[in-house]
Amino acid sequence: MLFLVGVQFALAYHARHVLTAAAQDGASDAARFAAAPGVATQTANDDLSGSRSLLSNVVITPSNDGTMVTVTISARVESVLSFLEPTVTVQASAPTERFVSEAGR
Repeated sequence: MLFLVGVQFALAYHARHVLTAAAQDGASDAARFAAAPGVATQTANDDLSGSRSLLSNVVITPSNDGTMVTVTISARVESVLSFLEPTVTVQASAPTERFVSEAGR
């Protein structure tokens, strides 16, 4: 039982890293100058496409307040023990690229 709990912890730890990388990539792509509105979600989905056997119920929530793009991803990690169903939530942000005139600097 202790071994299976350790395996479940390792899966959740790995999932956190995978989700963090996807959120960072999504925020970075969405923060680029004149990026399309759905680019954060598309990039994160592309990054997570190889991890669908590890993750389920993936929810990607991008937000842009004009100066900062934030991507929040939440997912349930597949369980090796029926009574443990860990959910991992991560968030990454990137400053929005924008043109600033010489006078505005």
